[in-house]
Amino acid sequence: AGRQSSLKVDVYNAGETVVACSIAVLGVGAEWLTIAPPTVELMNGEQKTVEVRIVSPRAATSRAGEYPLHLSAIDQTGQQAGTASATIDLLPFASFGAGLSPTTTPAGKPMIASIENKGNAAAKYQLLCRSLDGKLGFTPESEQVAVEAGATLPLQFTARPLKRRWIGHAETASFEVAVTAEVDKSKEILKGEAVCP
Repeated sequence: AGRQSSLKVDVYNAGETVVACSIAVLGVGAEWLTIAPPTVELMNGEQKTVEVRIVSPRAATSRAGEYPLHLSAIDQTGQQAGTASATIDLLPFASFGAGLSPTTTPAGKPMIASIENKGNAAAKYQLLCRSLDGKLGFTPESEQVAVEAGATLPLQFTARPLKRRWIGHAETASFEVAVTAEVDKSKEILKGEAVCP
């Protein structure tokens, strides 16, 4: 996704009159395609080459996989003068985002870590919670999840104090949540705070 590939299409006039043809492509969105030249004029027995350039957007909507293409030569009367077929293989790419809500909460109250898969194929992620000062435990502490392309998955967890304080004011304990993509080990660190009584 996000890369350009191209096909060479040979158009041949086997008739006895001059014809003008254009190439129609089915199988991918028109916004992916550039056809050059858009129209060719052919004398009797003449052959010309048309280039079909395909650029898929680097987006989750450009799903990885094989796309069968159906190409047709359309003459000036709108009739189909010839056909061909091809297959393009759209490779996967990885990209994700993560967020924490709320970033500060009373200990024991649920928080949500969200993972958004911005890639064009399903992907697995590892979530790991860590107390920065050793004062907190987590439920769950770690989790592995799969997220479909273009989807966002919310994961609920809680932070709790490892030791209960009986006197003194409430204090804030810092933590981080590391979200790591399995495919390329890219990582996002979410920082938060839990208010312990």
